[in-house]
Amino acid sequence: MYERIEFYDARQIEGEKISEWYARVYNLSTNCEFGNSLKQIVRHRFVCGMLKGKIRVSICEEKLDVDLQRLLELALSKEITI
Repeated sequence: MYERIEFYDARQIEGEKISEWYARVYNLSTNCEFGNSLKQIVRHRFVCGMLKGKIRVSICEEKLDVDLQRLLELALSKEITI
């Protein structure tokens, strides 16, 4: 249970790069036993815990069924342009 609390409480820290944030979310998920739902739950935490701003806004404009890898790619490319 503790691992899931840590996972769901995680938020991107000011100055933390998208790649670092993604790695932290993924690492926090490893002991949560999410089973077949792992990618979907990590995707939600990655977006919901992201700092508010242009990157998060552009990610939220994507379709609901976009996969985690695509969201990561979009966030990384947006980070470069701002």
